[in-house]
Amino acid sequence: MSLQKSDVRMRLPQKIGIGTSLTYKKTTYALDYLFNQYANIYSDDSRIDFRNSHELRAGFCYHPNGFSSASIWKRMEYKLGASIATPYYLNIRDKSGWTWRATAGLCFPVLNGQLNISAYYDHVTYPQQSINQQVVGVVCSLTLSELFHHVRL
Repeated sequence: MSLQKSDVRMRLPQKIGIGTSLTYKKTTYALDYLFNQYANIYSDDSRIDFRNSHELRAGFCYHPNGFSSASIWKRMEYKLGASIATPYYLNIRDKSGWTWRATAGLCFPVLNGQLNISAYYDHVTYPQQSINQQVVGVVCSLTLSELFHHVRL
């Protein structure tokens, strides 16, 4: 068995994003833009050509702000979101496709944290219907509140 040293250099893609949010009464609105600079990635396969990716995301969260003694429905958060992006990883006939996503979720208060459950729908389409992909999924996560700030030092 012989080992050879490779002189391959790789770069990590830069990510640049900007976003803003506004809270008005019981609703928070958010808007984000993300730029991924994948064009500087090199591949030994001449058929692979990476492109830069752009993504625009928007969403809102409604929180009725109920007291701890209120019903569960008044203590939950209701979330909706949408995004549209140009994918970086696949180009067909020198054209990139579009991908968009819609999400809806609920956030339940549990003990010292939150249980987040959301469903999403992804749709990827390329020119001349060469690729038309649809994905439906569910995400469940548990967020525990930070208890460190309650401890006296």
